[in-house]
Formats: sequence, C-alpha cells, structure tokens
Amino acid sequence: MKKQVKINGLEKGKEREDMKKRNRRLLAVLCAVVTAAGIAAPAMTPVYAAQNEVTNEEAVNAEVMSAGNTKDDVDDSGNADEQEDVYSLKYIAVDGRTTWYYANEKGEVDKDYTGVTDNDYGWWYVKNGEVDFSYTGLGFNDAGCWRIVNGAVDFGCTGVVDSEYGWWYVRDGHVDYSYTGIAPNEYGWWRIVNGQVDFTCNSVESNEYGWFYLRNGQVDFSYTGLGFNDAGCWRIVNGAV
Repeated sequence: MKKQVKINGLEKGKEREDMKKRNRRLLAVLCAVVTAAGIAAPAMTPVYAAQNEVTNEEAVNAEVMSAGNTKDDVDDSGNADEQEDVYSLKYIAVDGRTTWYYANEKGEVDKDYTGVTDNDYGWWYVKNGEVDFSYTGLGFNDAGCWRIVNGAVDFGCTGVVDSEYGWWYVRDGHVDYSYTGIAPNEYGWWRIVNGQVDFTCNSVESNEYGWFYLRNGQVDFSYTGLGFNDAGCWRIVNGAV
C-alpha cells in the first residue's frame, strides 16, 4: 500500500508539472499576441498576502515608525497608543452619579485636578475632577486668575473682589495684575497696587476720577483736613483733594 501511494504521488506530481509547462507555453503565446497588437499588459497584483515580502505586522510597524512612534506604542489591534491622555469636561456617569467631570476619552476622572477649564458652554471651576457649581471665589489656570460665581467664570465682572486669596482688582472676569489705582466694590473704594488691595496705604492717591484720601487702603469720604503723599501736602474735603 505504501508503494502504491508513492507511485500515485509521483503520477500526480508529474501531472501538475505538465500542466505548469502547458500554462507557461500558453502564457508565452498570449504575451506575443498582446505585444503584436500593441495592447498594454495590466499591472500584476499578488493574489495572496503571504506572497508579499513584508508581512502585515511589519507593515504596521513600518507605518508607526514613520509617524515617529516606536513598536512598543502599537497595541495588539495594530493601533498606536496615544502618547498622553487628553482630559476635558465630559458629562458622564461615575459611580452612579451623572455630572460634569474632568475626564479622558476612557472616562477616567482626574481627581487630582483643581482649577479652571473650558468647554463649549463656558469656563468652569473644577474641584477634584468635578465641576463645583457651589463655588464662588477665585480660580486659576495657565491663563491666570478668574472670578468664579456659582462654578462659572463671570466675564462681566469688573471691580474689587474679595476671596480666600485676598482682595483683587478684576477686569472682565480676570485678575488684572498690571492695574494700579483706586477701584470700587460694594464696601467702598480701595487702593490697588499691581492688582491687589493695599490695606497698608495711608496716603493721597488718584484714579481717573480725581485725588482721594486713603486710610488703611480705603477712601475715607468722611475725612476733611490735610493729606500727604510723595508730591506734597493736600487739602482734603470729604475724602477728595
């Protein structure tokens, strides 16, 4: 039986070889006819992916390398992992509670983040990775310090604002560290130096409305008498020169 199998195998192998020879002769004749007729031969495409010298894995690695990544950045699905997670405000459910969180695309919340960030609806104060709609005060981000009212930046705010960080002059919702002068809030008019109320000021200072007598950083509209500054001595009536 083994001998018969061997003979059959040889016969089948000879048949395949004869068929290949016939196909080659037929292809040669066909090429000659096509060439004589002036017809351009179509481009040849490998039938099997295995015929390519570069495998699928190698092709993925080559593409990733050209993009500036390394092989280690490719996961099992052939996709390049992001170099770093991008966090933004997302309205998602976390531990059964749905609200605005500072999270990445995977829904992972950065609970270490506290600061001001924005989305399509405005600028918001985030505390421990969650928008804090109860907060009113000052909040910070890379762009500076901002006036927050009920969790949102109040871009309409211009004046003196008190907070846990001190009293500051705010212009259009943003602390203006460049401002020096006199500015108001609901408690009075205050001496501002580099954006912050100077409670140590006892002098005569000015703003766009005139010259005023200040006591402990606040304009004293009850004062009538003499006031002093670096320019000299001034007559004060109801807090104004």
